[in-house]
Amino acid sequence: MAYHEKVTVTFRAETDLADWNARYERGLVPDKYPYGLHKLASSGVETAWASVPALSAARKAALVARPPRRRHDGPWAIAWDEYSALRMFAAIPGARYATGVIWTSDEIGRGYSRRARAASMARSLGAADLVWVLSTAQIPVLHRMWGHRAPRIEFVPFGIAADFFTPSRHPGRTSVRPSVLSLGNDRDRDLPTTLRALEIVHRERPEVRLRVQSKNRTPLPDGVERVPFLSHADLRELYRDTTVVAVATRPNLHVSGMTSALEAMASSCALVMTRSPGVDDYVGIDSGGLLVPQADPAELARGILAALDPGVAPELGASGRIAVQSRFTTDMLAARLAELLL
Repeated sequence: MAYHEKVTVTFRAETDLADWNARYERGLVPDKYPYGLHKLASSGVETAWASVPALSAARKAALVARPPRRRHDGPWAIAWDEYSALRMFAAIPGARYATGVIWTSDEIGRGYSRRARAASMARSLGAADLVWVLSTAQIPVLHRMWGHRAPRIEFVPFGIAADFFTPSRHPGRTSVRPSVLSLGNDRDRDLPTTLRALEIVHRERPEVRLRVQSKNRTPLPDGVERVPFLSHADLRELYRDTTVVAVATRPNLHVSGMTSALEAMASSCALVMTRSPGVDDYVGIDSGGLLVPQADPAELARGILAALDPGVAPELGASGRIAVQSRFTTDMLAARLAELLL
């Protein structure tokens, strides 16, 4: 293959890529490298990998006060998110930078301290020639934040390894106990709404198995089990033993829960997710999911109960699998990034 561009992919020093690759060879993780970024090579991008260490508070402050100059040519260096980007700026001076932005767009609209942090991050990220987001809802907010100094901002649909997260080998789950699963611990998940909704489901359908994974040690309602944190391979088996995956979030722009949602869809689980700006980029009735209002346990429970219907769950699961395979794989994520970098 003829390579058209050289890109240094940066990753946090805390991630041991050799160990990650060894686990991939044993079938324990979904992709050879995180987010499937090694697949950039399939689109003609010559990739090098660079470990970027954590920064001291003083070094971060210096980068905010005096960020690198934006370049529009030369070899690229890329980072997955804005916090990794700061490390990249320090570790690889003089490059042409590209980075994902995930949390900054939400912090702009929150309390003073978070708005101030977002403004500081914006000054630093001004060094990037290209910024990508995983939700179209982030784009206008970032344009307003940067104004006429905005870098190029592009939407890159998130993707997961659909050849790793696959449906049960026994798709007719009629003899298996119906079950609901809720996963995820990022700061925008809505555990209280999830638990109240599962209480309702338990009253209506006491035979349904209800499972929740959370770092929060809040006591669980009757009928709800706590799931430990699992390896990717064990999580794949859990999806295969699940009828409905429920994802409830607080208001956010970066589509909190998209990883769980897409993994569930790839596994042919029916998905019920709360609606937030940008979620339509990924989830809808034609792509394996039911969307319900946020912060409304009764509506979330109603959606879960509807998705548990034996005439509904298989259809939602099948359409979800098709949607992921056709639009949301790590191959497609890497190809889109390559398109923007070449």
